[in-house]
Amino acid sequence: FDVPAISQACAMGLNGTACATNIWVTGGSVHNYLGADSNLYHCWYIEDSDNIIENAQCYNWNGGFGIHNYTQAGTANRNTYRNIWIHELGNAAWGVGAVLLTTGSNNVAYNILMTNVAEGGSIGGSCNNCAIYNSTVYRSGKYPADRIDHPEACCYAGLKIDSGAQNAQIRNSIIYD
Repeated sequence: FDVPAISQACAMGLNGTACATNIWVTGGSVHNYLGADSNLYHCWYIEDSDNIIENAQCYNWNGGFGIHNYTQAGTANRNTYRNIWIHELGNAAWGVGAVLLTTGSNNVAYNILMTNVAEGGSIGGSCNNCAIYNSTVYRSGKYPADRIDHPEACCYAGLKIDSGAQNAQIRNSIIYD
C-alpha cells in the first residue's frame, strides 16, 4: 500500500507484527517522533516474513531504529528494504541505528541512504544470510552528538556485522565523515 506520511507519532511508525506477512509499503515517510528518547519505537518494526518497504524515508526520529527487523521467534525472514533515506535519527539516551537486521534469514537492505544517524547499519543476533549493500552512510556516530543538547561524541559504527550473524555480508557501500 502507498503511505503518504505517518507524522508526529508517539510510538511505532509501522509495526509489522507476527502474522503480518506479504506487506508491500512503497513511498511515503515516517517522521517527527514526539515521545521520549528510547530505543523501542521504530519507524519500521518488522517481525514477520516476506515484506517489502521501498521508496520511503524516516526522519526526525529519536524513538528508536529506522528499520528494525526482529522477532523473538526468529522468523522475520526474506524481508527487503530498498531505496530508503533515513536521516536525523538518534538520541542522547541510546545508540540507535538506521538499519538493524537482527533475526531471521535472507533479509536484505540496499540502496539505503543513512545521514546524520547515531549508528548506520548492522547485522547481528541470529540473522543468517542477511546483507546490507549498495548503501551510503554519511555522518554516522556524530548525530546527535553534534547537537547542543548532547555534547559527548560517541563511537558508533557506520556499518557492522555483530557476532552471532552467520554468512552476513556488507558490500559495495560508502561510509563518509
